[in-house]
Amino acid sequence: MKRGEDIELPVAPQSTTWLTSVDTVSSNFSHAAFLSARELGNERAFTLPALRLSFEELVAALFRKYPESRSRITYAPNDELISLFGAFPQLVTETADRLGFQRDADADDLVARALSVP
Repeated sequence: MKRGEDIELPVAPQSTTWLTSVDTVSSNFSHAAFLSARELGNERAFTLPALRLSFEELVAALFRKYPESRSRITYAPNDELISLFGAFPQLVTETADRLGFQRDADADDLVARALSVP
């Protein structure tokens, strides 16, 4: 979008997926390294938090990041790809939440973190 290129997505605008920035994953891995066996208890396998976003929400966040972009985003839904990458349910991460793992705050935060220059 920053370069103004048009993009055709093989999903529907309302298709949903789970996303997390590399920064958040890195922070969560560091957090995990310092959890004690007592804190973990018997819960040694659990899903880390992530955002569940529609592609429409993700595209809107990208346009907020790059309001001058001339990119045109179109959708060409492919049922097979949607079944694999665009039909994610709500993500429940009670164990990870209880243990203090984090998720990106929202779509804007995810985009900012994902596109930040180290």
